[in-house]
Amino acid sequence: MPKTLDKNTSTMTITYSVEGDIWYQFVERARKALRLNTVVPGFRKGHAPAAKADAYISPTKLFEKATSYYEEVVDKYIYPQIVQEDEIYNDKPYSIRMKENPKGEGYILECDFMTFPEIKLGDYHKKPIKILDFKPTTEDIETEKAKLLNKYIVMVESDQPIKKGDEVNFDFKGYIDGKAFEGGEATGYDLKIGSKQFIAGFEDQMIGLKKGQEKTIDVTFPEDYAKNYAGKKAKFDLKINFVKTISLPELNDAFFKNANLYYAKNIKEFEEKAKYDALALKLNLMKKDFAEKIQKTIAKVAKMNLNPEMIEREIARSYDSFLKNLADKKISEIEYYEITNSSKEEVKETLKENAILGLKGSFGFGQIVKEQKIATTEKEYEKHINELATSFGVSAQVIKSYLSFDRYEMEKTTDKVIDFLLKQNGEEVYAEISKLEKEVEAFNKKLTDRANKATKIEKEKLEAKAKESKETKTPATEK
Repeated sequence: MPKTLDKNTSTMTITYSVEGDIWYQFVERARKALRLNTVVPGFRKGHAPAAKADAYISPTKLFEKATSYYEEVVDKYIYPQIVQEDEIYNDKPYSIRMKENPKGEGYILECDFMTFPEIKLGDYHKKPIKILDFKPTTEDIETEKAKLLNKYIVMVESDQPIKKGDEVNFDFKGYIDGKAFEGGEATGYDLKIGSKQFIAGFEDQMIGLKKGQEKTIDVTFPEDYAKNYAGKKAKFDLKINFVKTISLPELNDAFFKNANLYYAKNIKEFEEKAKYDALALKLNLMKKDFAEKIQKTIAKVAKMNLNPEMIEREIARSYDSFLKNLADKKISEIEYYEITNSSKEEVKETLKENAILGLKGSFGFGQIVKEQKIATTEKEYEKHINELATSFGVSAQVIKSYLSFDRYEMEKTTDKVIDFLLKQNGEEVYAEISKLEKEVEAFNKKLTDRANKATKIEKEKLEAKAKESKETKTPATEK
């Protein structure tokens, strides 16, 4: 079975000759199928003797029908040959062609498959990437405290200036070009500041106002807003009716005793939990930001030829997502192009640039995995599964039903690549990051062990109580 690899388009073409016994089987099958719909004078449709029906079947129709089974050829004879090919990116052919067989029987089937591109990474680590600050601030820790206490939060009326997180009841009336507009007015409207429910700049200009105060604010509707208002400037007259702010419970011994939090029995443990939660969040945000930046850098300097069909599919996927976002904003595709004075071709050209960068970055990560021999093993998977099973108090098999090895391998290997690149970016900073990550991991393990121990004790108490209850029951008197 001839195979050719075009590195310029990252395409493998496999050629298969459908001839001999295989062709004969398809022809006979086609003949039987056509007989059922062949009209022979003197016989009901599909009931004529085979020899007579065959005389009324044209060679062209027979050939067309026999070749219509080409997908079976792909599945039975071509697919088994390509599954072992390391170069193959997708085991479904994106293009199939039929050609005349020079031998005079059957036909030649040509299938094009996408392949992984040949990659030269380039000097992607020449210039170190600036990473985000990963040490939590006092504000970060306070935010995590509020999250932990969310179920205990009470909103109380306040005479203090409005701040982020407050709930405000207010009246508003909007004007465009000095005229009130439809949908731009409401009384007694409730809004949580920071929810981004209103257009950009609206909520920010409410910060600092107090109950009873009035203010006129200026905003501009975004370009991708509803057609009637897109890009227009507007004024809104606001009147603050009342403000509610977050009231947290007093963190004292009585609170912790009544709350019965598994992670904190006192204020010190509570603050420690908030600190490590904030640290974990900052580390995750830093890594995510770094991964995006380094992937773009790799994509820009790496040399590779992407398969054209691969790019088109990525563009189509991105465009579908783009249309969904428009639909969520109640904007049609046509309205968007009218509002922005752009075209589908321009949008797709932008999506193409992003698609190429995304694919190159992804393949670049894959090349690093290959060159650095980064791997995730079954042993690591089993260890992780057992840890989760212990944490959730279920069997390993239950965890595996939700987390397959393939998924774990992909996520864990990506984490290892990012760690490798972070270390390459700056060993001292990476050492500090690793140290903090281990601290977070150790802290979370301590809490998990504590929770498991508490669960075990509670279970033992219930079992003992049930046993005691059973033993104290008066046995039935025999008669």
